[in-house]
Amino acid sequence: MIKIIYGVADNSSTCELIFPKQDTVGITHLVNQSIIGNDIPESIVGSHCYSIRFVGEFSVFSKIHIVYDCLKRRGYRAFMIALNKVEATQDYDVLQKISELEDEYKKNEENIKQEDEIPEIIEIDNIKTKNETITTYYNDDEDKCKLEDYFKFNENYKEKYETIYFINENLKNKPKDPYKALKYAGKVVGIESITKRITPFNPPIITPPETIKTDPQSGTKNEKWEKWKLVIIGIIIGLILGLIPTVFIYDNFNLFTGKKTVMPPIVKEPDDTILQEGTVALDEVIETQNTTTSEIPVTPSKKTEEQKVKPIEEMPVDSGRKYPGTKPNTTSNVQNFLQEGCLKMTLNEIDAEIRELKKTAKGNDKTELNLFGNFLEILKKKPVDKTKLDNFKNTNKLNPNYEYVKFLDYLIDNWSTISTTNIKGITNMTFERIEEMYGK
Repeated sequence: MIKIIYGVADNSSTCELIFPKQDTVGITHLVNQSIIGNDIPESIVGSHCYSIRFVGEFSVFSKIHIVYDCLKRRGYRAFMIALNKVEATQDYDVLQKISELEDEYKKNEENIKQEDEIPEIIEIDNIKTKNETITTYYNDDEDKCKLEDYFKFNENYKEKYETIYFINENLKNKPKDPYKALKYAGKVVGIESITKRITPFNPPIITPPETIKTDPQSGTKNEKWEKWKLVIIGIIIGLILGLIPTVFIYDNFNLFTGKKTVMPPIVKEPDDTILQEGTVALDEVIETQNTTTSEIPVTPSKKTEEQKVKPIEEMPVDSGRKYPGTKPNTTSNVQNFLQEGCLKMTLNEIDAEIRELKKTAKGNDKTELNLFGNFLEILKKKPVDKTKLDNFKNTNKLNPNYEYVKFLDYLIDNWSTISTTNIKGITNMTFERIEEMYGK
């Protein structure tokens, strides 16, 4: 079991790891650092919600408070209990554990200690999930909707969802509803349905009707009776109308022999007049087409010098990634993030955004996101290793238009003038702020 507190501390203005203060094993990988969105209504401050998030082999249970930071901006503080796959199946009262952690923080955060031994390293970078995020509302006043009955590990949760947010139903659709503050809240699902297992669709097996065996000579009893019945009715009608000779054969069935009678097909002689008229009309159409076609002048196709296809290497290349002989792709969300979107984000926020984008990224975009993530890991080490920076630049094909590549070039070019590479709280700073700190 790992205790984690992340978010805005009482005397801070940035989201950071509050407990433990030092992260040497990768605990921040268990933290969802993009919980709330921008422009949160002030009415939501003071509300809280709960969440269960599945990260690799860990199940992370959280209580999330919407709070003010020291500059009176809206932020959050989350108290978390992370259980590995073995601990998750044991009888842990996670609500009680979270409550105890919250009390310890209020009394004196310096006295908080981990109860269990922490793993030497936590690696989840390669974990992929296509599961969705949902929100549900609990009601402790109703027996079937109590939070304690659902806020626990459930294998069905892990099969279907990445994150489940739990909000008190008394806040639903009200000004203090935390749902409005969540960045990726997903759709709202009834709490009683979230535990249902995904049942694969098995098409029903349709049994064909039993085949009735027939007698080739006389057919089944039913068929034989039906034919005799029709024959009798036909005889009676024939007697009445004086048409007896015509009723001894019905549906190719001979009354006297009891066998099928094959009737010869009726062949109708063709009408010579119609054939002749059709032939003449067709001849006229063919003649008309030949005449029309012969009047169209045929000019051989010529290509001017301007119309000739230029070799690939001579094609103009637009702005963006410039690789010789290719046209740039339409700028994607990943490319926007790498070139501009990361400018105003802290390293923690960038790290969280990379993991979010990697879920849907493919091909070159995914490769570029992996490179960005590797650079962040080098930058987070204190002090930063110049050798690792050089190796990273020399062994990878980097795009000079990306913001982090520009920052990498700045570090390498100005290394001799940088006064310090050991910056406290670097993960909560933007590239611009780090550059200012390095220059001091």
